[in-house]
Amino acid sequence: MKSDLQTVVMCPGNGWKRIAGAVYERNDGLRLHMLGCCRLPSSKSVVGYDAENYYLQNKLIAINGGNRKRGLMAWAATLAVEPS
Repeated sequence: MKSDLQTVVMCPGNGWKRIAGAVYERNDGLRLHMLGCCRLPSSKSVVGYDAENYYLQNKLIAINGGNRKRGLMAWAATLAVEPS
């Protein structure tokens, strides 16, 4: 049985659509910019430039085969799943 994190890491592209140049939105309202910024469905903005988020972004990018877009989508999805 897979945990929520494993499911998010393995298929981060499901439910995402491109809404502008480098901006993607998921069905639940989560928005992600490819520079590493996201807006959660609760309208809280998160910037990925602090040490903790930067480390997690790089880890998820590596897990997704070095694909930055898929790694950042996985990062944003983990932020939406984690309790605040």
